[in-house]
Amino acid sequence: MANIANSFSVEINVKQFSNEQKLWRAVVGQALYDALSQFQNKFTTTENKKDAIDWFIVPNQEFNLVAENAGFDSSYLRKKFMKILNLKRLKKLGIIWNYSKEKEGSI
Repeated sequence: MANIANSFSVEINVKQFSNEQKLWRAVVGQALYDALSQFQNKFTTTENKKDAIDWFIVPNQEFNLVAENAGFDSSYLRKKFMKILNLKRLKKLGIIWNYSKEKEGSI
């Protein structure tokens, strides 16, 4: 069994991020989760979801600063978010039901 695991080892090239960049990337990740997740509880309300979506969509200096501190280009991040959000809305409406990354290319 160990021989099989060793034969499938994968080398991963991981860029080292500063602790500050890791923190800001976590902020972006949480905002993505808040905006795109279907999960709701007493801590994640519909209003929080709308605020998270607006944070990505509406141009604001706070978003640009967070993206920059995380090491992302804010316009690229916003563009990718809009693409994901639009795909999610189309799937919800039943317009897209069998979308896959292989057909469209990576998001």
